[in-house]
Amino acid sequence: MCECPLCNWEASTKIRPVDVKFLVNPEAPDGVQSANLIGNVKKTGFYVARFKLPAHAQQPAHTHPDDRTYTVISGTMYSGVGDKFDPEKLIELPPGSFYNMPKDMPHFSWTRQGEVIMQVTGHGPSGFAYCDPADDPRNKR
Repeated sequence: MCECPLCNWEASTKIRPVDVKFLVNPEAPDGVQSANLIGNVKKTGFYVARFKLPAHAQQPAHTHPDDRTYTVISGTMYSGVGDKFDPEKLIELPPGSFYNMPKDMPHFSWTRQGEVIMQVTGHGPSGFAYCDPADDPRNKR
């Protein structure tokens, strides 16, 4: 039996889908929810977060201050690059799809038909900067 620190199963993070606690994300529109799995997107360091987006959720063009990777866990995400939402630029990303987004690259998304759950990794602190401040839900409260 291995007793080295690298084999310490109890010290590793294990989260089953049923145990993920999603909370409303005030930076995102349309009832998007998020959950930090490892680290915290708002703090310095590596993070892994899950996002739950309801059907028909459109995310206007925005950027993030960190490089990110995305994995579509369930549902089909449609994502595009540019500083303005453009349905003609959307690419279909079914479950299992992976993509990366370099920091400060304007992008947008749409869930169209159904709920989408995505996993995002990056190095915080992170955040949202909307290309058009009028799209920022924090400015509408």
